[in-house]
Amino acid sequence: MQVGYAGNAAAGLITGQECIRGQVVELTEQLLGRSGERQVEGARVGLAHNGGGSIGNDAVAQCMTILKC
Repeated sequence: MQVGYAGNAAAGLITGQECIRGQVVELTEQLLGRSGERQVEGARVGLAHNGGGSIGNDAVAQCMTILKC
């Protein structure tokens, strides 16, 4: 079995994907094969991570979403 990794196929913040909702939409499109030129061939698992706010050097809130097709 071959395992590959593709990071940030939609260019993250550059494309306005700063919110977890935008990241999950991009992951869903990847897993459904609807990402056009950004498509990661054979994508079957996606992970979105977002943190917000801060207290000192620590993030106040963390959100991690894993999608599997």
